[in-house]
Amino acid sequence: MKIVVDRTEARRALAARSDSAPQMLALLAQDGSAAVRRAVAGNPQAGDELLGMLANDVEPNVRMAVAGNPATPPETLCALAADPAEPIRARIVRHPSTSPQALAALANDIDEDIRRNVAARSDVAI
Repeated sequence: MKIVVDRTEARRALAARSDSAPQMLALLAQDGSAAVRRAVAGNPQAGDELLGMLANDVEPNVRMAVAGNPATPPETLCALAADPAEPIRARIVRHPSTSPQALAALANDIDEDIRRNVAARSDVAI
């Protein structure tokens, strides 16, 4: 019997593990596969520097994972508040660590739903 191993899937699984070493996550954050980078971006153990780097990824799904990561620092969330992709900005509005400055910027977003969701947050003074 021959077992076929999907190496991309193996790297993605490793990137998603909470016990992956920081050095391994740093290596996987530079992987050629967006799925692997997305798994690193969603890993709460990724660390501020990696999350900041992945917030600039060319793939929107990677940036979306950064925006949804509970460990993403406010500075990175603030940078993502200006992302060209509306779904990413919408996720930033819902993130509990989004700074008042980022929310203030999003309160003037071009997208009406984003502005409405900012106004609906209980921690935003209108």
